[in-house]
Amino acid sequence: MFPQYLDVFCDVTGKTSTMILRQYGPPDKILRGHKKTMIEKISKASRKGLAKASERYEKLCAAANAAKTFGCQIDSIYFNIFFNFGPC
Repeated sequence: MFPQYLDVFCDVTGKTSTMILRQYGPPDKILRGHKKTMIEKISKASRKGLAKASERYEKLCAAANAAKTFGCQIDSIYFNIFFNFGPC
């Protein structure tokens, strides 16, 4: 997760956000992702239409580009967040 990511999703623990984090992760991988595929995945996870998913994709790519400009480029500086929603 990179700092600019927090501006893309209001709930970083939500279904769409966790899908992005698991499948793509750091800015470089997000930017290398196939646009049409990512939009379809965002649409499916969020249960919104393709237009809303496309807007979210553009916002996500802008955040990823900003992160690269800011200096968040190396995969090794990222950390994984694992969510356990099961019983403790």
